[in-house]
Amino acid sequence: MSRLIWHRRDLRLHDNELYTDASPIFSLFIFDPAEFSPRPTGIQHGVNGVTHGPHFTRHLLRAVESLRSNLRKLDGELLIRHGNPLEIIPKLARDLNVDEVAYNEVPGYYEYQQSEELKLSLRSKNIHAYTTSSLTLAHPDDLPNLQCSWESLTRPKEKKTKNGKSRKKSPQNKVNEVEDYYFETKSKITDVSPSRFQGMPSIMGDFRRASRAAGPVRRLAGMPSESLIAKAFCGIESGEIPSLEDLILPLTSAPSGSILGLPSALISHIVQSSIDRNSEMQQQSLSDYEDHAMQHLEDFVTKYAALADRSLADVSENDSSKL
Repeated sequence: MSRLIWHRRDLRLHDNELYTDASPIFSLFIFDPAEFSPRPTGIQHGVNGVTHGPHFTRHLLRAVESLRSNLRKLDGELLIRHGNPLEIIPKLARDLNVDEVAYNEVPGYYEYQQSEELKLSLRSKNIHAYTTSSLTLAHPDDLPNLQCSWESLTRPKEKKTKNGKSRKKSPQNKVNEVEDYYFETKSKITDVSPSRFQGMPSIMGDFRRASRAAGPVRRLAGMPSESLIAKAFCGIESGEIPSLEDLILPLTSAPSGSILGLPSALISHIVQSSIDRNSEMQQQSLSDYEDHAMQHLEDFVTKYAALADRSLADVSENDSSKL
């Protein structure tokens, strides 16, 4: 089965399950203008946010360049496109004559809506979809799907309710039209709909206890075989990777105060800082970027993660999640 992989946040070859069980495999990354432009946050009228800030964008560009470099070492290619994924992906899938489109689900309201619309679009063109979720602490397929299951794993020693009756099981989650269709085909869809997580603990400690009890950590997928990577592209252009300056231009031209209430001077300072840091990053070898990221993650987990203050996620100067 031929496959087109749409890379979103999974900009790696190592431990990427999408590069298994298919051949030939084509790879794609799309620079969607909506992710680099201010848009409503939904928190307060007139206040906008941006999905990809300038410092995230410089790392994103480096990761895309590294992924393309690593694919070329396997005689493959990372196709680059600019625009709306809902328009680009179905057309490219037809041009490449692939059997399915595969991608990772990304947490977020806009990302979820986009994924659902893409599935419907692919369905209308008789193209299968294969989605997974490798960007979260646990894979959704490995977690409980009933509220009573969450409760039993979170509080295994908890007794029955005061009236002596056992808690009622929550009804089976309903699957929408998209999921009904794909469950009847050979396509594999990872359910990340809001109803799928009904009953999931809101406290991190409870979630961690339940997810550990639900199943073991998944094994690494390793590196893809060179034989799976597509070598012929039917004359389709590979596409160009944009510059950091081009991608962050909407931030510099936004009215003062329109992005999270921040003044234009501060936005300009952050943008210039990202440009300066990006120039420094250019000295790092592309081929080493993915390996460097893996080594950095391993060092953090083995040396510093256990020292974190859970209330702050703070491990001093070792790149914790504390802002």
